[in-house]
Amino acid sequence: MNFGVNGYGTDQELLTLREKVWNYSPDLVLLNFYTGNDVINNSRTLTQKMVRMTAMDDSALMKPYFVNKDGDWVINNSFVNMDIYRPQQSWWHQTYLKLQDNLRILQVLKQVKYAFALPHQENERQLLESTQQSKQDPQLVSKPAKLSPLTDPEWQNVWKRSEWLVYNTAADPEWQEAWQLTEGLIRLIHNEAIAKKVNFAVVTVTTALQVNPDPNVRHEQEISGQTDWFYPEKRITALGEREGFSTINLGQSFQSYAEENNVCLHGFKNAFACDGHWNALGHELAGKIVSKTLCQQGLIKNS
Repeated sequence: MNFGVNGYGTDQELLTLREKVWNYSPDLVLLNFYTGNDVINNSRTLTQKMVRMTAMDDSALMKPYFVNKDGDWVINNSFVNMDIYRPQQSWWHQTYLKLQDNLRILQVLKQVKYAFALPHQENERQLLESTQQSKQDPQLVSKPAKLSPLTDPEWQNVWKRSEWLVYNTAADPEWQEAWQLTEGLIRLIHNEAIAKKVNFAVVTVTTALQVNPDPNVRHEQEISGQTDWFYPEKRITALGEREGFSTINLGQSFQSYAEENNVCLHGFKNAFACDGHWNALGHELAGKIVSKTLCQQGLIKNS
């Protein structure tokens, strides 16, 4: 059963585990850990910095956070006092959400709002134009938009100061605190699985930059002596070894496969190549690796 929710951090996944998952008495809890932004999402400090440097509004902070007080993990629900949160609890806003779930026009307007808020909106316009041109001229079908978020200097400047710092081995205090918080949350999930006598494993999900088939794309973003494209996997693996749970790291397998076969495991034909979410090939490869590893480790029965 899939309990994943778009945009959830490890903290919200822990709450979902407590409030929903245990009701179904699972045999295995498989935590998907997205190295791209899960560490940021678990830290109010890093999320605030992300909000300031992008077009995001304060709604990104509208969630519970865990804090460690004298060794005890306590939920910080201060977001309920945010000015942006209180109106959303009104009857008219709840009615609007129900209408939005059922009316396509409202969903389209929401997408338009966010599209025009993003720094690379001009590149999306270029992509749309190139797609329309390709319908008229078959020779332009494979012609990409001028820039993708991975190669757009404006977005690169954002990523270098936010998400890509997850690959930085330098001891930045805010990131170290976020990592310690994240590891503590995973430890809590594992301990609850132990108490329920349920198997537990973590899958580290890849980012587009990490597994781009062209290594030069990564090399251009490296900071000498500080960048390690598998640093998140190494931290999660070390945590698993200390705590006694299995980790399935997809990064190296995905990177090798992408480079050897010169294929994109992220991205789609109607969007930027090698960027964004997994495509069909990425999902297929992940499914094979995860299922094979789970069977080999005896976490599920091989039928």
